[in-house]
Amino acid sequence: MKSESTPSLSNVILWFKQHFFNRTDRIAVNVPGRRPCPAEVPDLDAAIRAHVGGESEPAAEATLLLGAGRKNIKQHFGLGAYAPAPDGTTKWLCLDFDGGTGHASPLAAPEQEALKSVHAAERLGLTPYLERSASGCGFHVWIFFENGVQAKDARTLGFALVPKDARFADGTPVEPTAGQGIEVFPKQDVLSRGGTGTPMRLPWWHGATGDGCLFVRPDADGVLAPYLPTALIATRAEAMKDLIKSLGISERKTSRRTPAERRGSGTHASDWLATALSKLPLEEVYGDWLTGKKGATGWLECRDPWSESGDRTPSAGVADDVAGVERGFFHSFATRKKMNVLEFLVETGRATDMKAACLLVASLAGVEVPKDDLLPRVQINKRQYRDVIDDALRALRLSNVPPVVFERFSSLVRLTRRHEHAQVELIDRAWLLERLGRVANWFTATQDGWTPTKPPADLANAILSSEGTGLPRLEAVATTPTFAADGTLLTETGYHAAHALYLDLPSRWAMAPIPEVPSKADVDRARTLILDEVFFDFPWVNEADKAHAFAALLLPFMRRFITGATPLHLFEAPTPGTGKGLICDVVSLIASGKAAESTTLPHQDDEIRKKITAELLRGSPTILLDNVDFDDKKGRLDSSALASVLTSLTWSDRLLGASKTVSMPNRALWMMTGNNPRLSMELARRAIRCRIDARVDQPWRRTEFKHPDLRAWVLDHRPSLVHATLLLVRHWLALGRPRFKGDVLGSFEQWSRIVGGALEAAGISGFLGNLEEMYDESDAEGGAWREFVERWWERHGGVPQSITTLLKLCREYELLVEVRGDKSERSQETSLGIHLGRQRDRVFGNYRVCLVIDGGHKGKKYGLTPVDSDYDDDHDDIGEPSGEPLEPLADEGARESSAAPVWTSRKVGDVGEPSDDSSAPPASIGEKVPDVPSSPSAPINQRDSLRGPRPSEVGRNDGERSPSATGDNFEDDLSDLDAMLDSLNVPSRA
Repeated sequence: MKSESTPSLSNVILWFKQHFFNRTDRIAVNVPGRRPCPAEVPDLDAAIRAHVGGESEPAAEATLLLGAGRKNIKQHFGLGAYAPAPDGTTKWLCLDFDGGTGHASPLAAPEQEALKSVHAAERLGLTPYLERSASGCGFHVWIFFENGVQAKDARTLGFALVPKDARFADGTPVEPTAGQGIEVFPKQDVLSRGGTGTPMRLPWWHGATGDGCLFVRPDADGVLAPYLPTALIATRAEAMKDLIKSLGISERKTSRRTPAERRGSGTHASDWLATALSKLPLEEVYGDWLTGKKGATGWLECRDPWSESGDRTPSAGVADDVAGVERGFFHSFATRKKMNVLEFLVETGRATDMKAACLLVASLAGVEVPKDDLLPRVQINKRQYRDVIDDALRALRLSNVPPVVFERFSSLVRLTRRHEHAQVELIDRAWLLERLGRVANWFTATQDGWTPTKPPADLANAILSSEGTGLPRLEAVATTPTFAADGTLLTETGYHAAHALYLDLPSRWAMAPIPEVPSKADVDRARTLILDEVFFDFPWVNEADKAHAFAALLLPFMRRFITGATPLHLFEAPTPGTGKGLICDVVSLIASGKAAESTTLPHQDDEIRKKITAELLRGSPTILLDNVDFDDKKGRLDSSALASVLTSLTWSDRLLGASKTVSMPNRALWMMTGNNPRLSMELARRAIRCRIDARVDQPWRRTEFKHPDLRAWVLDHRPSLVHATLLLVRHWLALGRPRFKGDVLGSFEQWSRIVGGALEAAGISGFLGNLEEMYDESDAEGGAWREFVERWWERHGGVPQSITTLLKLCREYELLVEVRGDKSERSQETSLGIHLGRQRDRVFGNYRVCLVIDGGHKGKKYGLTPVDSDYDDDHDDIGEPSGEPLEPLADEGARESSAAPVWTSRKVGDVGEPSDDSSAPPASIGEKVPDVPSSPSAPINQRDSLRGPRPSEVGRNDGERSPSATGDNFEDDLSDLDAMLDSLNVPSRA
């Protein structure tokens, strides 16, 4: 505490909350080494104590909002209050009188001018309070209002109270409306969208100099001395209105000049800026971020305000005297940010827009404000085209505050508003040319001077094709508070550069704060609200179906935690009218504020691809494929395009009607509805099922519902539902982001662990509990192949078979009917061969399909090999499984090499491997065939040893012949075996 001139801590806390803070969700924090920064303060009382008491009080906590990130601190910092409040009101008016030689624009007599305003306020019946500024050289005049007044009215009064004859120290007159010498706070009539206003440091700061930050008044000798007010008297709002009317200053007007007047006078903005920058003290802009050291030639070493680490090893620079670089240009190697002085002032919140930044630069540089418009000038002739492109991009960036034009992967996009919701649209050539014409003045240079013109027609194409325009990056637009990847809860409307996200909240959005560590009671209430109010009336088939619907609700709020792909949420029912679309609507209403914009899925895959591109271009957080018609010959949905996008983080496609290929982020929640749908396995393994079944004939006629109009109820209670969803996510974060303990979904492992972990933390069971059932329903084709493979093994074991033999097996047992078709035998054989080739190396049940011999159309043979290592290999008879796996055939390159393929030896009846022992006798029943050398000079009788015993020599114990070595096709089998041996370079029979 300073002295008896400082009130008790309890009074300070009371007065600050009652009179100074227009808002408490954003507090200005003055940290040594930084400019005043907006922050979230979890314990405001503790922060006020640290502000006043300094080291005598415990350090306070705050989360600095740095524009590109957040930084948690705990120290003794000073506080500032923002004005106006988001609703445009203010509890106070403050006149700031600058003084001292250290200030860029000091007044000649700041004390005298401040007292003039105090006396003027007193004559109007107001109660002003004079405070010496923290430096001890300037003054603040405070006037307070009960319950707040419109900031516009407070500013109007402020400009009426400032002296009209005040002068700067150099003798020039002061112009308060330009914010020079005397500043009126609040500085804005209303906040810009997402803005915070300009802060004022609060009185009684422990770190002030001498009597700084104390209220003062003249003593008996007329000397200003500190004193302690017994109370802070505020003016009633009604009295303020009467006062404004009595003064006849109900509206401030600014003079407007005609375009002709603007063109005919003043200095051009580009020339003015160059002059202003040459006189600008760079430390007034970059302040304590400058280290005082010089880097490379002409560069000043600077810290990066957007560095998450605080840039302890400075990695940025500010151009001071660098050839070809504008003075004051900021360049960071830490965050890759590049911007000029004006952009830096806007990005750091010291100026609300480019015009305000120009006014501030004029004030700091001590130059006149430009009388011409502030648009940059672009000369389009007699210079390099790349310079014209650079100037055009510069003009776009300067005008893009607040940002409406963005880079989105490989394209330029803009924000548009449709049905009160912001959405993303691609920028086309015509729109860009119109925009360029508005953001810069375009000229051609002639002998007679400058001739106005329009942007070159091909300039738009050049910019649309540019790489690295310097425009802000955008990934998505959100219409609901959501979590960033680092766990930050984004609740401020506007562009969040650090997360490449634009948050577009409704104008009257109000939601209770989300606790950092929710209690068990909080979690129980949130879960119950969703289960018992939103999902209550849906006839879920089992707990897994309900859990998957809950997972769909969580996903838009957790999507930025997941760097991988997310699956399709399939909402299905046996009967139309059960409520599939309603579920999707309520999920979308909570997540985005609007019902899901449903679209149908075309039948042709090329049309599906176009549909996917169109949906992703819109940047919607939810995509609904509604009432999918499974018009497939096999009665199932199969789309390679849809399967591809579900496992892709980025989708690239050619724009319809154009030759340009665009890339788009795939971050949406994908939903699909259908009645008893059948999905191909490629889609089924990329989906999770949410099935409902009312078990009545006409479910749409049901009337017994908790909320008869659920959509309307959700909209009315949306803030509470969003709060509940965010609270469950915050609970998962507070637990340390626990991972799902069960089995995960292939290709979506990260999604499974994160969303499943959040559901488990919330007490929701059943996640991924119905996958097997869905796979069984979808894998009809796989079942047919498994039946075929079982029959194949029973009949032929591990002996390789030709397509002809396998077709006969299929006909005998009516297998693979859909695969073979119903045409001629030759056609069926061809079709079976094609499909069998596609199953190469695939496992069905306990057996793997192997291509054993590839001798062309007639020479291909396939075999089966068990994948169960415990299989009993004590089968000696030909045609029974040997228990030893067949080795797959070497590829064409291997077959063409000098070394012949080498095969594992087989028992009698199987094809053996060439052996090194050329004198080995033929094997008898039950013995292994001796190895045969792969050399072409092998003896003829070795071919017989490879064949195994003749049919007459081999049989079962009961005399029954093995079906694989006997029967009508024996000679055909010998021919096929000869072909195989030829491929192994074994000499043919004499």
